[in-house]
Amino acid sequence: MENKNIKTLKFRRSLAEEILAGRKTATWRLFDDKDLSVGDKIDFLIWESKEKFAEAEILNVKEKKLKDYSRS
Repeated sequence: MENKNIKTLKFRRSLAEEILAGRKTATWRLFDDKDLSVGDKIDFLIWESKEKFAEAEILNVKEKKLKDYSRS
């Protein structure tokens, strides 16, 4: 039975490959309305096909203002 409380995040196929290879371990979202928080269970979907490719749990959340990011 599928748990309707599971949230989803979509990634382009190229990023999904990076996640599965362990090279991408963090993501950021602008104007996210999912109310993500530590402990949430997440299904990762391929953006183009909506196919599930992984499951995850949020371990850490950092909120930053866009002005606080630099182009270093």
